[in-house]
Amino acid sequence: MRSTIAAAALTLALALPAMAQDAPKYEEKLDVNLVLLDVTVTDRKGNQILGLTKDDFVVKIDGEQKPVESMEYFTNRRLLTVPEAKAEFKVERVKDIRYFVLFFHTYPDPSFRTRFQNDLIAARRASLEFVEKRIRPEDKVAVAGYDLRLKLYADFTSDKPVLKKAIEEAATFSNGITSYPEKPADDAILSHLNLRAMINETGRIYDGLELLADATKTIPARKALLLFSPGIGEASDFSAQIPENDAVWFDPMLVAIQRANVTVYPMHLMRNVRFHASEQNLVRLAEDTGGEYYRQATSFEIPLKMIENKNNGYYLLGLYTGTKSMDERLAKVAVTLRNPEFEVSSRKGM
Repeated sequence: MRSTIAAAALTLALALPAMAQDAPKYEEKLDVNLVLLDVTVTDRKGNQILGLTKDDFVVKIDGEQKPVESMEYFTNRRLLTVPEAKAEFKVERVKDIRYFVLFFHTYPDPSFRTRFQNDLIAARRASLEFVEKRIRPEDKVAVAGYDLRLKLYADFTSDKPVLKKAIEEAATFSNGITSYPEKPADDAILSHLNLRAMINETGRIYDGLELLADATKTIPARKALLLFSPGIGEASDFSAQIPENDAVWFDPMLVAIQRANVTVYPMHLMRNVRFHASEQNLVRLAEDTGGEYYRQATSFEIPLKMIENKNNGYYLLGLYTGTKSMDERLAKVAVTLRNPEFEVSSRKGM
């Protein structure tokens, strides 16, 4: 009897670990969102400020201050005026890759397109010069366009001949890329772009820009969208200066662009016309993403040079939004510095 009890006890003791492994585990799951926010810091003369730490930044989301969890500094290193060993910031934090998207937007109506055909030719010429003179070996550029639908002519690449050919194709708004490459890079747009959706489900420019932004979301860096456009949207029935259907079409597009960490630099393709409601959306895209709107530039080479210079260096901040999932609305973002002498530029929502 005693041996039977001992055997039973031994059997139970051996079974307990297995039972413990099979028992369900109850863990508290927190819904925490890590977001990336790119910020440029300059003095009052426009000179970029280096050497800041994450503790120098104050970030508020919907009015609530959030701690900055991580920070990296991106620069093409032309900003460095001293040897890296003596730089005032940690060199291991520095990354030199920059991402640009050259985007050509036109209206499908041929009669209307002729009104800004010369500006479109000038934009193509300036883009070719931008690729030839302003792009460094570390940079990556993509070429996209929109007429009847979103089109991708070149994925992110540093290959200048490929980019120049893509710009020429974009000028004629050919079909662009229609199939996936065998092995797209991790930071390739085509690694995350739904080609079927691009071809069949981007009947509005809003849809095209939203899909493109979503495809770049996983790239942990600022993406500069250089948007040549005659304007986005139509005037409402109430005012020629107010675009229609903002809440329906524009807002979801802006949400996607914000959350993909894309900075938009629109350049108006109809430089000799009066201000129209379609321009209001270009202004808003620039302001809400930390970019700048260029209107009636004497030459597109000028804004392209300014854009490239603005993207010479920036801080990429990582922070958690909290335990509440962010819905489809844009949370308001405000970034300041503890040193009020410097000027900060960043997007206004996420």
